[in-house]
Amino acid sequence: MVSPRPNTPLVAQAWIATIPGFDAAMVAGALPADNGSWSASGFVVASSTVGGLVDIDTGARQPVVQISCWSCGPGGGRPPLGLAYALAEDIVDACRDDALTVCRTLTLPGACGQARVLTAYPVGPPPRRIPADPASYAHIVFDVAFHWIPL
Repeated sequence: MVSPRPNTPLVAQAWIATIPGFDAAMVAGALPADNGSWSASGFVVASSTVGGLVDIDTGARQPVVQISCWSCGPGGGRPPLGLAYALAEDIVDACRDDALTVCRTLTLPGACGQARVLTAYPVGPPPRRIPADPASYAHIVFDVAFHWIPL
């Protein structure tokens, strides 16, 4: 049997959940089907590694993770685009906070142990809107590079 280990999506999700104003209920690897639990707060999905590398000598991971910020309109109405953008900008701003990004130790869910985020910073274009289906959803994406090590 393979034991659970730290992995990039779990590290990204745990790091985002530590940002002031966020919590673990707002962040996951997939968008929940029922938006009732997150329609007021918005939701963040961090699961897709879109680039990066692993240092062969130290084992340090340096992935680039796509972050998706979601909001939805009540009753299928027009989405609150400002909420999705605010989530994205809060994450970008957190990347400039040394208390959150410099040698931050995270406890991962379940039996996955711990990881230390050495740095986190946005890369590529700024947060941008992606057309969403259904039309009552707002979807903002951007990329964050995480430099982390398993503990």
